[in-house]
Amino acid sequence: MKTPIDFYWFSGTGNTLLAVNRMAEIFRKSGSEVFLHKIEKTKSEEISLDNIIGLAFPVAYQSTYPVVWNFINKLPKTGKETRIFMVDTLMAFSGGVVGPLRAILQKKGYRTIGAKEISMPNNFLPVKVNPDNNRKKVGKGLLAAEEYAHSILRGTSRWGRIPLLSDLIF
Repeated sequence: MKTPIDFYWFSGTGNTLLAVNRMAEIFRKSGSEVFLHKIEKTKSEEISLDNIIGLAFPVAYQSTYPVVWNFINKLPKTGKETRIFMVDTLMAFSGGVVGPLRAILQKKGYRTIGAKEISMPNNFLPVKVNPDNNRKKVGKGLLAAEEYAHSILRGTSRWGRIPLLSDLIF
């Protein structure tokens, strides 16, 4: 994959940014140019439909934050079938993100090439923080991010969905 990658990200506590940086490192090692963009600072008219687009964000309450949904809803339509992938970080389960996001993007003309949910520690309300457990969970999450980046490069990543469940939760 030699097409440049524009990776748009939002990170509440830092977990998502860790995953983004690890994936960007893998993409760059393969020879791809990667440009990181903060979702909250990007205007839709600045988005290149010639590049591969990556979306990264945290899950909150089985969905994601309004700033992320606003960004997604303002993505330009494409007749080029611009390739797009997503990665989210979460503590347990999202339910209302992967399927509905895929439907929105496909209606806009994007070719959805991969979706991955990566489990990370709860940094938002850490009641009882066990540093060793958090380090292990972050390590597993970063390994999952690496494997996912490699699957995107190989063209083997997938964007599945659970139709009824994800639509109801959304």
